[in-house]
Amino acid sequence: MNTLCKTALLGLAFVSTVSMAQLTNFTGWEAGASLNANKTKAKLSYPGFSFEDSNNNASLSLHGGYGVALNNDYALLFGLDVTADKIKSGEFRGTSAYFKTPYAVSVAPAMLLNDDTLLFVKLSYEAVDLTSSYSDYKLSIKGYGLGVGGRYLLNKGMYVQAELKGINYKDTDDSGATYKNSNTQLNLGIGFNF
Repeated sequence: MNTLCKTALLGLAFVSTVSMAQLTNFTGWEAGASLNANKTKAKLSYPGFSFEDSNNNASLSLHGGYGVALNNDYALLFGLDVTADKIKSGEFRGTSAYFKTPYAVSVAPAMLLNDDTLLFVKLSYEAVDLTSSYSDYKLSIKGYGLGVGGRYLLNKGMYVQAELKGINYKDTDDSGATYKNSNTQLNLGIGFNF
């Protein structure tokens, strides 16, 4: 009986150590890039009238972050994402509106599904400068994002990631114009843990 208890405790310790070792493959410093498919819906409102438009486009984002293991199965991922190019947000009366260098600061609770797969839910603070093709107009708008995704470990220190994310922006400028934007993104990327 004593030998059976020792064997069971040794097996439990081994499983716990292996699980923690697998989670550490997804924690620590990380960097990566992703290709994003964007579907935007924009609305520009002035007192008395409004314009709506939608647009589909692609963009490239760079990512940096840090992951902290909470226990053997759960982690908290902190991230900074910066989109490297200009994204067309909409067109209003012949004038195009663009997002210039959007960025997001995020936190994502994550769960280890198996040795190679991590699932997460992400909450992000989003900010961007809205610019115009017609003039030097610029409006700094802010919003929030909510996403779900997963990472699959290719080898120690390298993973692929897929994420579906919804972003909502809203702001008003000095003239009383209100700009709203909802952006649905599908992000496919690769990352490296250090």
